[in-house]
Amino acid sequence: MLAAQSALELKLWLRNGEYLLLTLFIPIALLVGLTLLPLGSFGPNRAATFVPVIMALAVISTAFTAQAIAVAFDRRYGALKRLAATALPIWAIIAGKSLAVVGVVLLQSITLGAIGFALGWRPDVAGLALGAPIIALGTAAFSALGLLLGGTLRSDAVLAVGNLLWFVFAGSCALTVETTMVPTALQRPRG
Repeated sequence: MLAAQSALELKLWLRNGEYLLLTLFIPIALLVGLTLLPLGSFGPNRAATFVPVIMALAVISTAFTAQAIAVAFDRRYGALKRLAATALPIWAIIAGKSLAVVGVVLLQSITLGAIGFALGWRPDVAGLALGAPIIALGTAAFSALGLLLGGTLRSDAVLAVGNLLWFVFAGSCALTVETTMVPTALQRPRG
């Protein structure tokens, strides 16, 4: 039952142009643009600078913003009430949505990793081993926040707040690479 629900949620997700724009097209465009365009001074290997940052933003786009908007509009149109009236337990509805997010994040990670590799990103094995649980933890945390936002506010408010917070998170991601604007105590360690 859970497998069927998560497969349905994933199909719905991948058929929605707005979600694909937010979860794949914008991160890919940002990655390619920031890596290839001569903007700023980010060192010789720009891909190594931008792939992790764009991957984090892609996780936020999927797990938080798109998830919150999807849940809010499912509530608005009564889709969740209809699902709740079936034999499907409530936990399976939530788990199905969450597993669909995991599937999209996996697709994003593979796609952005392959594009980053083509642009010159060469992560070491330890970096990949550390990145996978961080992506999983970020996905879980932002998915929970997305479900919370989408489940509590009206759909119009979720659309506004979710998109506004996406820009705040994008700005926070930008601060991780533009260290001249960040206080020394908050800068990420250079190794």
